[in-house]
Amino acid sequence: MLDKKQAHNFVKQAMILAVASLVSRFIGFIYLLPLTATIGDVGNGIYGRAFYIYSFFLILSSAGMPAAISKLVAERVSIGRYDDAHRIFRVALVVAACFGAVCMGILFFGARFITDLLKAPNSYYSLIALSPTVFIVAIMAIYRGYFQGLGTMLPTSISQVVEQIFNAIFSVVLARAFLNLALIAADRPIYGAAGGTAGTGVGAIFGLLTVIIFYLYNRKGIKQSIKDVKVSTPPSTLQTPHSKIAWLIIRTAAPIIAGSAVLSFSNLIDATMATSRLMAGGFSPTEAEALYGQLSGKYSHMITLPISMAAVFATAVIPSISSSKAVKDSAAIESKINTALRLTMLICVPAAAGLTALGSPIIAMLFRQFPEGGMLLHIGAINVVFIALNQILTGPLQATGYMRIPVFAALCGSVVKVIANQFLIPVPQINIIGAVISTSLCYITAASINWHWLKKTTGARIGFIGLMTKPVACSVVMGFLCFIIHKALQFAGTGNTISTLIAILTGFTVYVILMVLFKGISKEDIRLLPFGKKISSVLEKRNLL
Repeated sequence: MLDKKQAHNFVKQAMILAVASLVSRFIGFIYLLPLTATIGDVGNGIYGRAFYIYSFFLILSSAGMPAAISKLVAERVSIGRYDDAHRIFRVALVVAACFGAVCMGILFFGARFITDLLKAPNSYYSLIALSPTVFIVAIMAIYRGYFQGLGTMLPTSISQVVEQIFNAIFSVVLARAFLNLALIAADRPIYGAAGGTAGTGVGAIFGLLTVIIFYLYNRKGIKQSIKDVKVSTPPSTLQTPHSKIAWLIIRTAAPIIAGSAVLSFSNLIDATMATSRLMAGGFSPTEAEALYGQLSGKYSHMITLPISMAAVFATAVIPSISSSKAVKDSAAIESKINTALRLTMLICVPAAAGLTALGSPIIAMLFRQFPEGGMLLHIGAINVVFIALNQILTGPLQATGYMRIPVFAALCGSVVKVIANQFLIPVPQINIIGAVISTSLCYITAASINWHWLKKTTGARIGFIGLMTKPVACSVVMGFLCFIIHKALQFAGTGNTISTLIAILTGFTVYVILMVLFKGISKEDIRLLPFGKKISSVLEKRNLL
């Protein structure tokens, strides 16, 4: 049985990161509104392609580093080896700087070749603007991974929010500034998108400064922990060559990077195939660019907010499970996996239902000047569940050392996506919706493989049916109610914005009430949350728990 203190600390750290992730995602979503109003769907398409290319190289340089460093550090901290943990951190900084510099150089000097190869020549300036960010984020990833391994998500959380605030401000400001530099109308979206991507680098600089400040503030305590270990440990056991540590870091991070890169490649698949397959279906280049802009600039951002919760639990569960594995506590591993899955589904299932029911009204409410793209949410919001499930299954596999399995799963999913894109997108009646359907097939494939191997390798008993039944049932009721309320208010003459907001608020309230009434949320779940004891006490007094 999982020790209550361990469970509380794991969920507490996850919740700290969850709150910060929600805030930063919300900020990121809010700035998308003025950015879209500035550069339009065409500009979003240019921006999206550059960003997906950048994300792929970012993954190659650093995406696996926080998970790898947190895993390695947590394993050593769990047995009191703070000295070895800090040595891993210092060597990792050098490794990340090298990888980041190489990827930055490839992006900067190879931007023209890459954009031509991927049939995205308009994204050239955006890619140039993004290239320095790869190096900055690579260094920041090491600091974040180190703190996560030490058992605190606070530095990562605050740096995420700071990064997103400055990203939001400068993305919009620079997009408008670059837009004014355009000499002819055809160039305006290209320059506007480049300005928007430049803001990403500014945000990353401030995020890096934030984690460095946290490190400097905590350096005295870190040094004292290292000193205490050296006093009690023979010097001969403390000297591990830096080259061996570097190889250990690379060996640990490589499978994580490979798995993330393969799934990131699925976005590049859309970036490469979408417009060409749309044009094969009879759409003009401008129409194809605008449709892709709806996918990358609206749909992808809308589903990212709830998915970020799964990423939070996947991030938090890696060092937590690694610590349990180091002390061979299989019961704790099983309980942490089930806790992460349960809390993720409690959030992502209703989010998918709400976006399915209110896709078009939400898009029309948020993007008044460019209201197209709601159908993508009606059909593709279910991907919130598939992507979240895949992420939360990947974390425990990585934490327990089975890092090649997510890579294989991601590769299989990407192959399915390529095939589906090839046949679905050119059909005029389906068009860009084909990319959404292929994403569903991609993540269903990957999640199924990860699910099978997680049960087989860890021996964990995962009650999938029990985890999903009540959230799904309550979410279906909620989604249907949201749809009816919105239609009724519209029929009564209420504007779309008010109708949509009332429907969302009512739906959320109904979901929470139903989950409490049908015991879809247990007392233990609530007590693990921040202020959980007070919330459960109030519910118990009303005989709701």
